[in-house]
Amino acid sequence: MQVILKPVSHPDLGETIINSNLFSIGRHEPPFSGYPPDIVTRLSRRHARIFEQEGKIYLVDLESLNGTSVNGHEVKNQHVELQQDDQISFAGHLTYRIDILGKAAPPVARENEAGKTILTLIPQNINIDIEPIVVSEFPFLISKSNEAFSRYKDKYPDEFNYLSRRHAHIFISEGTLYIEDLGSTNGTFLSESRLDEHARLLHDDDLVAFGGDCFVYKIKINHILPEPGQPADDASILTSSLPEKTDITRTTFITSADSFLDIFCLENEAEQQQDDDHQDDSSRKARKSGRLARSSALLQELHSAFSDDRPDNSRSVKRLLLGLFAAILIGGAGYYFYKDNTGERVDQLIADGEYLRAVETANSYLASHPDDRDISEQAAKALVRHVIPVWDKALQKDDFTASQAALDNAHQMTVNNPTARPLLDVLGWITDLNQYFSERGGEHAPITVYKDEVRIEQLLQWWDSDTAKHRRIAGEIARYEPAFEPARANAYSLMRLLRSEKATYLTALDKFKKQLNDKLEAGDLDTINKDITDFKSRYPRISGMEKLEQDLQNYLSIHEYINASNLLRAVQAVKSTQFLTPEFSKSITRIRDQKLPPDEFVLRFEEASRLWKNNQPDEAITTLESLQEGSWEKLVSDELERKRTILRRYRALEKTRKQPDYAQELVAFFGSLNADEDSYFINAIEGEFQSHRDKVLKDARQALKDARAAWNKYNESGRIMGLQRLEAKVSRQFRNQAALLTTAYEKARHGADIYKLLKHQDSAGGLELYQSVVQECNLQLRSLRELRMVLEPSLLDEKIRLLPDPEQKLPKITRKTVS
Repeated sequence: MQVILKPVSHPDLGETIINSNLFSIGRHEPPFSGYPPDIVTRLSRRHARIFEQEGKIYLVDLESLNGTSVNGHEVKNQHVELQQDDQISFAGHLTYRIDILGKAAPPVARENEAGKTILTLIPQNINIDIEPIVVSEFPFLISKSNEAFSRYKDKYPDEFNYLSRRHAHIFISEGTLYIEDLGSTNGTFLSESRLDEHARLLHDDDLVAFGGDCFVYKIKINHILPEPGQPADDASILTSSLPEKTDITRTTFITSADSFLDIFCLENEAEQQQDDDHQDDSSRKARKSGRLARSSALLQELHSAFSDDRPDNSRSVKRLLLGLFAAILIGGAGYYFYKDNTGERVDQLIADGEYLRAVETANSYLASHPDDRDISEQAAKALVRHVIPVWDKALQKDDFTASQAALDNAHQMTVNNPTARPLLDVLGWITDLNQYFSERGGEHAPITVYKDEVRIEQLLQWWDSDTAKHRRIAGEIARYEPAFEPARANAYSLMRLLRSEKATYLTALDKFKKQLNDKLEAGDLDTINKDITDFKSRYPRISGMEKLEQDLQNYLSIHEYINASNLLRAVQAVKSTQFLTPEFSKSITRIRDQKLPPDEFVLRFEEASRLWKNNQPDEAITTLESLQEGSWEKLVSDELERKRTILRRYRALEKTRKQPDYAQELVAFFGSLNADEDSYFINAIEGEFQSHRDKVLKDARQALKDARAAWNKYNESGRIMGLQRLEAKVSRQFRNQAALLTTAYEKARHGADIYKLLKHQDSAGGLELYQSVVQECNLQLRSLRELRMVLEPSLLDEKIRLLPDPEQKLPKITRKTVS
């Protein structure tokens, strides 16, 4: 079309020339986006459209906040055909005169000159059986009613419901393809970016998605010039853009254009809401008229009842009834006078802006007349006008405490007027909705797993509990107080975003969590880390996955203790580790109940350890003997054997003090003790160590000498390197290196413990050697554990068992049967 918009209200803006068949009006659309802010601020983001259809030029308003008019008449949601010299006004502020120079060239002529544009939508979701779509005529409407999509209604009902009645459309402007979302509930995505109010340019190989994960397509654009005399819809032209081996019989061909009238001018929810509001006003007027009619009918009936023309009326009865009905009539008249007077006073107070006094006046009346709907509505209207300015001002400042306080104060004024409570509930929901997005960091902030899912579900669940009612109430609030309209529009926008996030991200999270639960229950731990990494890569807008990674590391560490039969250490780890995600918390609880000693057993075992440390060895052994029966008999037997051996050697040592080999026996006994568990015996022989200081120090120096020799040989042999850790078997070289490291650790620890016990100054660097060996042991263990996703579990456990663990302080224990 060839149309010129000539400015009337602001001549300095200059003329706007329209050459395309679709022209967008909005505050962020050119040329309006370049106007001064004070001029463009009243325009909505999606304000209106001018388009050509079948040789005629139309204007349609898109539910703009401040409206559109043609020659002074408001357009609302109906299309208007434009004529030469019509005056159109946007937002009552920007006025133009229309100059129509001509219509666009016929489609056939355009095709012959520039070729034909063929758009192919190639499905990308391999789990959904949907057909490619080839579009040769534009505009193309993506819609539930479009046969290209409606065919999947029964086959994929959940995915189909992500589409809106008017979801998006693809159109040509100046030979280029564009896509525009039409305010769909679940959104239109171009290369994973959700479209806003703007039309976006389409390129070859772009990815577009409509609603959820089902209707995802790769874009292919071909510009083909038909041969002379070749029909524009020739099959060879329409199929030329399809990938090879595509089944032509399973391809949807779109060979006729949709109408811009259908795209922009269908009845919508906003129009329906206005109709409902109009009906509410009409019914209210009807009720008032009905009361007058009923009053008139009552008077007529009274006249008839007491007429002398009625033969069955005696004078005495007539007098009695006349007095009775007169009293009723006077009382009724007084009631209606009082009510009408109250209503007039409330209306006048509202008109004067005395909203709080209007509420108080209406509530005083409602205290004795709670069923009066008219006064209830007046009170609700006054209350809304009283609370909205304070509420909205606080909401715009993200001061949600003040917003909620305003609503709480308003709730106290609804004791006699329950009609107003649902209105305040809707305002409270909008407060919660805005607060959620503010706390989250805005509309484009990521969704935090295990935090945002519940809030999103709660917000949508409340609204969806009675959508029609809540929409009607929001419309009532806007009718009572027009200043509420921007907050309502923003709330609807945020709600659409929540629905899109629920359909896209929460659905993906639910599937991922179920998969994680299944793998934890089956003990399939090898691929969980990869699953988390893949999910993070696929859904970068979901944050908080580090909680899962941290839980996985702690979970695998506990599994290592269990696989190594170190169950007491596993129990300690379970008690000291706080799992952050419900999946791992649930699984670790199951493991604790099924694979680890019960709490009562652990308490008794720890009591035996306490007695042992407090120089009550016999009582400790007796306590352990009482635990010998049951599933954990092997654990008790091993620990009993160790403690009995230590006690026997200690008592035997006391009898050999004067023998020549006493010092060697003393050192050998000391070497068998555990620094934590056997602290009593270590303290008991400290004096003997001091008296045999020279001999003991000689032994310590020899131990450190042996440790240094083993350590040097370990380093000279190349240490344990990454390739050895990755070997698919335990090689001889790995065993030799592990043995050298073990010798270095045990000897260095023995010498360092003696130095520490005797408080001997370490001039030979024994403690430094011990620390170096410990550091190497921890490095090798940590490096091996990081290969748990690469090495087979039994092989990994075998390699770990060959290395000393400096953190290993508790005795290794086994259960008869550990599943």
